Amino acid sequence: MRKRGALAGFVQLLALLLSAGTVAFAAKTSPEILRVSELRPGMKGYGLTVFRGTEPERFPVEIIDILHGFRPNQELILIRTPHPILEKAQIVAGMSGSPVYIDGKLIGAYAYGFAFSAEPIAGVTPAEIMLKELKRPVRSRPDWRGLKPSDRLAGVSEPSTTSRSKRTGPSADAQEARASASTQKDAVLKGFRLGPNGELPTALERLKQAARTRETEEGLLAKPVASPLMASGFTPRTARLIEEIFTEHGFIPFQGAGGGLSTPDASARFVDGGALSVLLMSGDMNLSAVGTVTHVDEATGRLIAFGHPMMNQGEVFLPTGVARVLHILASVQRSFKIAEPVRPLGTLVHDRQSAIVVDQDTPAETVPVSIKLIGVDDAPQTEWNVEVVQHRLLTTPLAFTALSNAIDATMSDRMPIRVRARSTLYLRGRAPIVTVDEGTMSQGPGASAPLRSLRGFTLMEAAYSNPFGEELPERLEIEVEIRRNERPERIVDISTPRTRVEAGSTIPVLVRLARFGENERIERVEIPIPTYLAGQKAKLSVMPSSQLPRAAPRFTSFDSFIRYVEEARPNTSLSVALTLPARGLRFEEHVTDRLPASVLAALQGVSSTAPSRPFESVSEHHFPFDRVFDGRAELELFIEEKRP
Repeated sequence: MRKRGALAGFVQLLALLLSAGTVAFAAKTSPEILRVSELRPGMKGYGLTVFRGTEPERFPVEIIDILHGFRPNQELILIRTPHPILEKAQIVAGMSGSPVYIDGKLIGAYAYGFAFSAEPIAGVTPAEIMLKELKRPVRSRPDWRGLKPSDRLAGVSEPSTTSRSKRTGPSADAQEARASASTQKDAVLKGFRLGPNGELPTALERLKQAARTRETEEGLLAKPVASPLMASGFTPRTARLIEEIFTEHGFIPFQGAGGGLSTPDASARFVDGGALSVLLMSGDMNLSAVGTVTHVDEATGRLIAFGHPMMNQGEVFLPTGVARVLHILASVQRSFKIAEPVRPLGTLVHDRQSAIVVDQDTPAETVPVSIKLIGVDDAPQTEWNVEVVQHRLLTTPLAFTALSNAIDATMSDRMPIRVRARSTLYLRGRAPIVTVDEGTMSQGPGASAPLRSLRGFTLMEAAYSNPFGEELPERLEIEVEIRRNERPERIVDISTPRTRVEAGSTIPVLVRLARFGENERIERVEIPIPTYLAGQKAKLSVMPSSQLPRAAPRFTSFDSFIRYVEEARPNTSLSVALTLPARGLRFEEHVTDRLPASVLAALQGVSSTAPSRPFESVSEHHFPFDRVFDGRAELELFIEEKRP
């Protein structure tokens, strides 16, 4: 009987333990929450965050009130956090996502702060809206890769049946077709972000545009608590560049952390209130954004964090990891957590208004970037390798940052240098695309602005905004040859023997050039004067070929854009341009210039689904040299009738 009673007692105890485990698991999977409607001023509870190490600690919380209509379909819970560290540090960057509980029930995540606040007051994003994001499905591919080509044409819409019904007859249909094609082609040019004179986009253009959009969208009352951006392996100059690029996106760059442990801690895992890193760059240089986990759903392997967007980019695939907090730095200007990743784990799959969502079972794609420097054999390191995130806004700026840092770290000398960069871009399903660019950095390696214009970066940016189909960057290799103490030659002035020249003749143009520390010199080139300019005035200009305005054709495929980029003129050649009174037309993939006004008007009126656009045409002549040029000079010529 005793044995039977003991066995029955053991079974009851086991059932009780299993029941408790089931309840605990259910609570962990779907936490018990208090809705905003159940909260009252004066309620007290606690929050969880990591002050040091990896284990979350409690901090006291008191509800002040509810801010209604803070965001679309979102309230904001105002709280006070009377904790010794927080009373000193006020709002702490990196605490975004720290879960807050009342009566043991989750009410939301510490997420918003107030500028110049003298009290430890924060805004909490309600749990109910955050938990909805856990259920949001993930498509098989990110937005920018999943769109149909026709959907990528920003601002393009199909003509409505209403507007179509107001027009009748073939001529109306033709006009409508031309208008639709014109709108679509304008969108293509806008998608590739060419300048008004056909200039190619730079490495930072799209990210800066996104920053301007962010500034107009954010309110003045409460802003998301910034995310510390931990940077390791960067020079002070590059650290300032990172600050310039990322501060306007809600990050606080901090140099000296972010590299993580040399051997990842395999036992580290995500927990409610634990620290989380978004790994933007890893390898010889490391860059990671820090926040806090709000809740881990162990049934699905997903978790929510931050309580606000990181960059509000929707569906993304960015690598994440468990982080360790080294210290909370209290600052009058901005307090933040100093942290580093200890184990790569999971992928950020949603970057939404109320939270980011991480899936621990989804792998993240990254883009390898390799950099090799030639001509600096005395440097301790000449080859650099990093992995950067696969993202339409971040990949190219991060690759540019890595290149800038590699050159600056390799050459600490503050001397002018000339660089010859050979970029090889690998796009999925394509042969490698190779471009070669040359330029000078007069202020030394730290003055990295010229590197932004490498055509490898241009093509990578274009791949992410390509309106014609999917183009996925898989790898970027950059080989940079460096020549020390070489400055550009500046175009000082130009002259001709006479300013009245004969149509049909060939005239000499004398270009006066100067380089720092050297005597001025004269370069002589010859150009023909078109016969049809007789009796006209024309402007003669000399400039580096890279600065000569280009009339971009109307691209019909990504291949046509690649050709346009590959044909970009180098700044190691001089261009002599004669601006003509005639204008030209840009058609599908080709340009026709020097058209009389009557022909121009006739061609523009031709019915076509690919209408042309006029531009100012020039007679161009290019002269290659083994030097880099800058500056420009102009003079006016009067073309006389050809003598019999």
